[in-house]
Order: sequence, then structure tokens, then C-alpha cells
Amino acid sequence: MRCPSLLDLPPAAERSGWPWTEESPRLAGAMADGRPWPRVSVVTPTFNQRAFLEETMRSVLLQGYPDLEYLVVDGGSTDGSVEVILRYADRLAYWVSQPDGGQSHALNAGLRKASGEILGWLNGDDTYEPGAVSEAARVFAADPAVVMAYGDCANVNGAGAVFSVSRSRPFDYDRLLRHWPNFIAQPTVFLRREALVAVGGLDETLEFAMDYDLWLRVGRLGRAVYIPRIQGRFRVHPGSKTTRYPDRFWPEVRRVSRRHGGGFLSPMLVRHLRDEFYLWRQRVCHRGVG
Repeated sequence: MRCPSLLDLPPAAERSGWPWTEESPRLAGAMADGRPWPRVSVVTPTFNQRAFLEETMRSVLLQGYPDLEYLVVDGGSTDGSVEVILRYADRLAYWVSQPDGGQSHALNAGLRKASGEILGWLNGDDTYEPGAVSEAARVFAADPAVVMAYGDCANVNGAGAVFSVSRSRPFDYDRLLRHWPNFIAQPTVFLRREALVAVGGLDETLEFAMDYDLWLRVGRLGRAVYIPRIQGRFRVHPGSKTTRYPDRFWPEVRRVSRRHGGGFLSPMLVRHLRDEFYLWRQRVCHRGVG
């Protein structure tokens, strides 16, 4: 499917800017050598994210890419998310709304239905930046040894305002494993299908670090390329998993690191203990002031 234009989508409701009244530059239908662009499939897993879901979906559909397949896997939302999905259903290759076994299970189900050579996923509260799909596709098309591409990520609040940017760096497996486990921001990542199939998809026993675990497994198979531009936006809000359950997030990250050979006293663990100390000190100081 060629990505629709603004005129093809429902009009924005009192919103402006990307992806409401702006769209990505449209890529030519074929590469310079005449070959067709590789198909890119994007899966959005979502559950009760109606407040953000339409923005997420528009940021995918308005990528201006010649061959993009979009699938939405909703976990049986009760907040009106299905109504949002239905507004764009004619632009989707597949969608479903039913209870599932969690985010990793929903993602694996959606990715198995996808037909693209290049795969990505975008959670129902995050967004792509304009041209993100085209930038990733250029990397994969230029080198068949590339198994993963990723970029920088803007962090936004519930209203969509940017409050920081997570800068990444060229891929370094040891650093990914032992130092900064989340320096590859999930909303910016695209994977080659063969690599994802080779590692067996996401580990469905993981709730918080399944992306980190996947980067470590895929990163052994070929080239992982850093795209030095902001490719996506990660939304931090009270309803997000990492905000609600920090006490569960870090232990799972540590478990994944150790599974792949990270030491118990790795810098990653030291960082976690440091963060826990700061939180403890803030609680103590707050009680003292009160």
C-alpha cells in the first residue's frame, strides 16, 4: 500500500502540525536503480490508549512511503480505542480487538501476520517522526547485511511536548549489554524479517525488557546501523508501563542482561542502584520537610 496523503485521511479535529496537518515528503515509487522499495510492515500493539492512538496511527500512515503495510493489534480496549481504529480501518492491512496474553504476545501475533521484508512496531502512545520509515528503508536497501536500524528519540509528555532527546550512538554490543541497556530507543527501531524469524521473535515471558532482549539477540546476527536523526517520539505519561512499574522494570532488565552474559556488578546494575538511592533520598527528604 502506498501511504495515503492528508486528503485521504479523516480531517484533524482542532489539532495542527505533525501528523495532523502535515505529512512526510513522498518517496518516489522506485529506487534510483529502478528496483522497488522493500515492503515495510509496522505493527501497533495497544490497550486503552485512545487519548494517543489516533496520533500514533496518523504518524505511521502519513510516512509517504511507497509500500507500507500497517497492522493494529488491540488487546480488547474498553475506552473507545476501537472507534478510533475504525476511522482508519480502510487503510489497515489487518486489525483486531480482543484479549491477548500481553504486549509481547500481541506483538508476535501481529508480526507473524506482517508480510514486509522490514518490520517495526510502534506502541499506541508513541509516534514516528516524518520520514522515519523512508530513512530506515534506505539503510536496509543499501546493505543486505543490515539486520537492524535505529535512531535518536525525542521524549515527550502526555501533551506531546518534548522535554528531552535520547541520543544514541553507533552499535556496540558490549556497551549495549553492560553499560546503557536502553540507548536503543524502541520507537526508532526497524528489523529485517529474516533476523526476527531467526531469533524466534519476542520472548513472551518478558513484560518490560522484551525489546532490550531482542536487540541483544538480533545484534549478534549482522550489522546494526545507527541513523543520526530523531526517528521517533517516546511518550512518558502516568499510564505508561515504565512510569507505573519502575520496581518491575529494572529487575527484568537486569535479568535479561545476566542472561546474555552481563555481570552481576555490571555498570548497568550500578546505575540501577544509584537511581534507587536517589529515589530513596528524595522520599526521606520529603518526609523530613513534611
